[in-house]
Amino acid sequence: MSPFNWQPFKKLLRVDPPMMKKSFSLSPYDKWLAQQRENAGANKRLSTSSLYAPALSRHFPKPKADTGKQGATSGPIKYKGHGNSAAATSPDEGIPAGLCEIRRWLSREFTIRLNPDLRLRHVTLGLPQPVPALLVFFQSQVNNEHLSDMVITPLVMPFDGPIEDGARDAPFSSAAEVSSIKSSLLNALATRFTTSVGQISPLPTKGAVIHALINGHVALFVEGESEALMFEAASIPGRGVEQPVTEAVVRGPHEAFNENIDSNIGLLRARLRSSRLLTEIGFVGRLAQIRYSLIYVAGLTHPALVREMRRRIEAIDVDAIQDIGLLAQYVEDSPNAFLPQQMITERPDRVAAALADGAVAVLLDRSPYALVAPVTFWSLLQSPEDMYLRWPYGAFARIIRFIATLITILLPGLYIAVTAYHPEMLPTELMLSTAAARERVPFPVLAEIIFLEFALELVRESGIRIPKQIGPTIGIVGAIIIGQAAVEAGLISPVLVVLMSVTALAVFIIPSYDLLYGIRLLRLLFVLAASLWGLFGIALTTTILAFHLVTLKSLGVPLLSPVVPARSHGDDVILRPPIFSQSQRPAENRPVDKTRQSPLQRDWNPAARVRVKEKGPPKASPKPGGSS
Repeated sequence: MSPFNWQPFKKLLRVDPPMMKKSFSLSPYDKWLAQQRENAGANKRLSTSSLYAPALSRHFPKPKADTGKQGATSGPIKYKGHGNSAAATSPDEGIPAGLCEIRRWLSREFTIRLNPDLRLRHVTLGLPQPVPALLVFFQSQVNNEHLSDMVITPLVMPFDGPIEDGARDAPFSSAAEVSSIKSSLLNALATRFTTSVGQISPLPTKGAVIHALINGHVALFVEGESEALMFEAASIPGRGVEQPVTEAVVRGPHEAFNENIDSNIGLLRARLRSSRLLTEIGFVGRLAQIRYSLIYVAGLTHPALVREMRRRIEAIDVDAIQDIGLLAQYVEDSPNAFLPQQMITERPDRVAAALADGAVAVLLDRSPYALVAPVTFWSLLQSPEDMYLRWPYGAFARIIRFIATLITILLPGLYIAVTAYHPEMLPTELMLSTAAARERVPFPVLAEIIFLEFALELVRESGIRIPKQIGPTIGIVGAIIIGQAAVEAGLISPVLVVLMSVTALAVFIIPSYDLLYGIRLLRLLFVLAASLWGLFGIALTTTILAFHLVTLKSLGVPLLSPVVPARSHGDDVILRPPIFSQSQRPAENRPVDKTRQSPLQRDWNPAARVRVKEKGPPKASPKPGGSS
């Protein structure tokens, strides 16, 4: 790759400003650059590095000098602060005391001429002696009404009282942050002059200011002060609480997470109203620092699980993580495995139930899903609706789900093995009817199954991508037309259409969306093995899959636990037991408190009759003047 050519930019910017103004219209950046040259004087030119570095070098890193070799390019881009230039701000650098210097620093750091979304508003504090101040915020990320009523109005209103250290006793976000504010003026502004209900924190360094601004907060700078104040006024547009899309149920709550992490934490706290529910807040990503929350129950979740999840998240060093699915790929135990090792769900009730069993949950800002770990293979096959139904119905639903999983994985492979290698295993009449149905088909069974698999994947993916108004119609009509036309054309046999239809329906019974994809890939492996070696290939693939599943772990917990390895376990593993017998939490999570409920819940006898003393009809009072 040839080095980037900077000559056109240099020639453009070396033209005299009057000539540039007369010849063509200028962009805002060119106007600013021309003004800088005029201020520098007619005989003194600004160096190229001093003009380019604050604005352009972040987006176009300058290559190294050409050493004569073709294709010489620069080294890797270094992430330093919030820019790639040498003028990038050090995170630990102090804040200038003058507003003019602060404004120049913000102009260089955020390139305000090309970034008008950043607003710098000068205000005068309502003190006996007027003090200038500067409010800095991103217009698209703050609540204008809250900013005007709760921050700006109290700051500019006249105040005649003394500013003293006693203001430190006023309400504040935390005692530690109060003691960290060195200036009595900033302390008074934080405690007396504002009515903001959000967090108010000091910003001692430039890095803290940048971090607060990019997260939608408001920074207040006061003339002569070496610290700034942060006010929470973020208002990022987003959805409300809606119904689940991928985990819909008939019986149970109909609410799902949205893209706001604060709203998602509120949904969990509404279900686990306990002071032991802890929500650690952190940031992940170098370029886009995305907020995440590590959630667990203190005194219940094993500390080793919390430390391990925290260690894996803090080890992530990437530009940005846009969704919880990316985060799950960074922290999972076996990235190359077919099956997932975490549960990604959009249901708050499911996350709350997992937290109550000693698991760890992770929420990511701007992602409507939660990550839960550790999990087992058996829990991925469970639906939250199982617990809301009576235990016979829940147990029956789980049995159907296990059978559907086996059908999805093995049925196409068994059909290939029996028809191609072991037709004698079929009853005579069924063998003859199957052979008669395949008489007109010129292709082998493997080609038929691959064709139907490809057609089903097309219908499934098109049903997801096309608009909802016509999605179901296209899916149903497309499947019917393709199947009927393929049978009439002699491309596939009718028996195989029935088998693949049952397989396609069985895969949608699996409640976990990630497990659904893994099961579909495993089905293709069994199809290939059966086409090569028949039933022996299916047995060999099953053995390899069993060894593979035994090695998988979820946050250090075996995926097949507590079945393999066999150990003591809770009452709810594979089948759904009666609710009164579920007294123990899952042992694979190693909870600190293993008891879920009291062993004796029904201390009353339902067969005992409640004796009610029957009262006769009220006696009629004697009529006056009647005979005795």
